[in-house]
Amino acid sequence: MTRPGWDETFLAIAQIWAERSTCSRRQVGAVVVQDRKVIGNGFNGVAAGKRHCVEGGCPRGQLDYATVPAGADYNTFPCYAIHAEHNAILQAGLRSCVGATLYVTDQPCQQCTNLIEHAGVERVVIYREPEPKPAPWTEWQTPEDKRINLLEGFEFVIHEQGEDQDTTEEAVEHDAPHPSSIEEEE
Repeated sequence: MTRPGWDETFLAIAQIWAERSTCSRRQVGAVVVQDRKVIGNGFNGVAAGKRHCVEGGCPRGQLDYATVPAGADYNTFPCYAIHAEHNAILQAGLRSCVGATLYVTDQPCQQCTNLIEHAGVERVVIYREPEPKPAPWTEWQTPEDKRINLLEGFEFVIHEQGEDQDTTEEAVEHDAPHPSSIEEEE
């Protein structure tokens, strides 16, 4: 029997959170994990109580990718959404993020990358579909340049679907026992 590895498991959880997104341009989910436990999760959308992007609440969300390509300056083309990475780190708390892994369904923007680094996250795992769609990078950014410029200071992993499945025997060997499964010594 095989089952998904830890990276694949937490990326699947991030994908579920992405489905909650109210952004009209991109649905992103993120989870912060410490010691194989989710300590924060989030999706991109406006602050609670505000009009959602899909309802016209965000100026950037009303524009298409031909007008505003992915990665375009957020000061030039304002976005009112709080990004998934930001929401997940806020929920977890900065101190809890030190040494953690962030699982996210899309590559972090520069602002989120700054926050990830400031929070002390040590590893970022990004989901990659088996046949990725070409990213509409701006002229001055190739995917490699963006990855290097944005993600210095911590491990960056692009996860290929299905690459870390565990067999039952291997998983049992590597898994720590759940506290409820440990019998107390008398």
